[in-house]
Amino acid sequence: FQPAPSCFDGKLNQGEEQIDCGGECEACIGNPQQPVVFWTRAFELVPGHYEVGALVENPNLLVGTKNFSYTIRLYDNDIFVAIKEGETFLNPRDKFLIFESDIATGERKPNRAVIEFGDIRWKRFEGERPNILASSKMFENGPSGNGRVRVVLKNRTLFPIEDIYVSVALMDGEGNTLGVSSSKVDSIEGEASREI
Repeated sequence: FQPAPSCFDGKLNQGEEQIDCGGECEACIGNPQQPVVFWTRAFELVPGHYEVGALVENPNLLVGTKNFSYTIRLYDNDIFVAIKEGETFLNPRDKFLIFESDIATGERKPNRAVIEFGDIRWKRFEGERPNILASSKMFENGPSGNGRVRVVLKNRTLFPIEDIYVSVALMDGEGNTLGVSSSKVDSIEGEASREI
């Protein structure tokens, strides 16, 4: 009545290199480095409502995850103001922007934003990443003072690419982030372009 060996039984069996990895199980991935956070900033939309951007990099060459959780906290000096939780994916060797909009802060004006990551279940990725080129990047001011970024995305493969997340950070000449935004594109056909 012993259970059959598996890749989730917490035992070194069935020719595994380490417990539950190698051999018949997924390849062992060693000790991956944690994601690096370059900056996390809050931007006021209207009084009492903010959007937050965090520039993050996965320094690992071959490992990522399809789903990991994060928590963003906003502070007014040392007073905790608001919290926002979310989930995203993490591609190997990728620098990306985590974006959250409309975080309510009440009367408080946050001057510090912090992002923290939950446990990451790393997985080895050996396939090619979608080959998308961002070109014709253009910023223009709107009549009410709101800015707008337009960009052309080109699918450089023969096959359609779906569920494309595009994030933008607008910076001044000194590299200070002035604003962030994000959009999702359902799909771009093979060898096609799309303006967003």
